[in-house]
Amino acid sequence: MTEQEKDDLFFVCTMIEYISRRTKNHRHVVVDFIKIRTICGVPMKRGACWHDKGGHGKLF
Repeated sequence: MTEQEKDDLFFVCTMIEYISRRTKNHRHVVVDFIKIRTICGVPMKRGACWHDKGGHGKLF
């Protein structure tokens, strides 16, 4: 793994941790949200709430 790849991985992990703390969601909820947006291309409105997925806050 190159130094750039290590930096990129650290950045992504840090952002997932930051978003999960800020939105009071578990990290896996944030990762699932990113996967849905990336893989499926599902547009989400601002303020989409993730209470049904076990989260306690909003992702936006």
